[in-house]
Amino acid sequence: MVINPAFEEIFSQKKENVCGKLISQIFHDDDKLAQGWNRLFTKFSSPTVTSEFEHFMDFHGRWFRVNAWQSDDRNMILVLTDITEIKNKEKEPHIFLESVDNSSDAVDITSLVGVDADKTGRMEASTVLADSEFKYKSLVESSQDAIFVVDKNDYYQFVNNAFATTLGHMYEYFAGKSFWDIYPKDLADMRYEGVVKVFETGLPSEVEVVVPLPGKTLHYLAKTNPIKDGQGNVFQVLVTATDITARKHAEEKLLESEKRYEQIDSSSRDSIYAYDRQGRFIHANRALCRLLGRSREEIIGKTHAELGFPPAQCEEWQALHDEVYARGDTVIRETATPIQDGAVMYFEVILNPIAEQRGTIIGISGITRDITERKQAEEAIRERESLLRKIAENYPNSYLSIIEKDFTIGFTSGQEFKTNILTRNNLSV
Repeated sequence: MVINPAFEEIFSQKKENVCGKLISQIFHDDDKLAQGWNRLFTKFSSPTVTSEFEHFMDFHGRWFRVNAWQSDDRNMILVLTDITEIKNKEKEPHIFLESVDNSSDAVDITSLVGVDADKTGRMEASTVLADSEFKYKSLVESSQDAIFVVDKNDYYQFVNNAFATTLGHMYEYFAGKSFWDIYPKDLADMRYEGVVKVFETGLPSEVEVVVPLPGKTLHYLAKTNPIKDGQGNVFQVLVTATDITARKHAEEKLLESEKRYEQIDSSSRDSIYAYDRQGRFIHANRALCRLLGRSREEIIGKTHAELGFPPAQCEEWQALHDEVYARGDTVIRETATPIQDGAVMYFEVILNPIAEQRGTIIGISGITRDITERKQAEEAIRERESLLRKIAENYPNSYLSIIEKDFTIGFTSGQEFKTNILTRNNLSV
């Protein structure tokens, strides 16, 4: 049997003590060790084909990947790769290679030939690992998200390019630094609390953070994830922060717009409201609440009928709604509506369709303006003209006329003067 230095180190055997001996002779003082080797050879049951399997040598407490085959001259070749650390989820395996030469002993196994591990398995494993690390690093460094790793003492262990450049530094700047070296105390304390929570619970979390920079403030959505060891203990925390500054600015503008609308909505003397497709109120401003004598809570979710509108008014409003849905456009009408004590009020109603992004109409918005005074003034004018006509008809020999501000004769009992336009020059008293 011939062995290499790796075999000597692992199995505590010297080359000069094993040459020409049987396995049982080599390990005769350790039955458990000999049995372990016998089980290994038993697994290699077909000497005519290459066999690959994983084998745990309990006498040594280590895992090996075994490649075995028989050469043309009936030599059995064994290649053993130590995969114990891989099994324990460690990054780099220790790889050892051995071979067995056939001789004339009782079990046809007389020599073990060693192969340099650094030239075979270790190189292959290192190549795979390096390729994996390159792909991972490329992914992390090309990410637009800021990515970093901190330990239990809140010291940075890794930062990617997006994180470093955002804060205006190189990678090396963050080595040995903590949150308090980078941010103001209040912001560092907040980050510390979030990381400590992950260390304590072992659960991921999510929080919005602010990054103050010269001349601007950035907003990030930070997602923290635990990094655990083989025993499940959290020893580092990975943080991925996505820039949400544009979204926050849009939200702030929307909030400002909503506040302005709310001010207009609440201060308007016109009634502003909205309905869903079923005719239920989904919005009512203060003016409408005052008009109906109800609170907003009493109005929202109710139809005209449920609010006590007369059947004729409900039918009128339904017809207006149907017209909006049919036309898909603005509808303007005047309506007379009994309010609270039964008094009739006149309104100008403007109804507009509410459409979602795809164009489907999902409701109606409306503005109602009280035109009761205008309608009453128009009615008073009509009544006055009617009265004057009756006077003129009862006194046919009298001359009676109404002269407008532009000196146009608006009414006259003398038919021949109806189309005349008076001036200061021909007007006499």
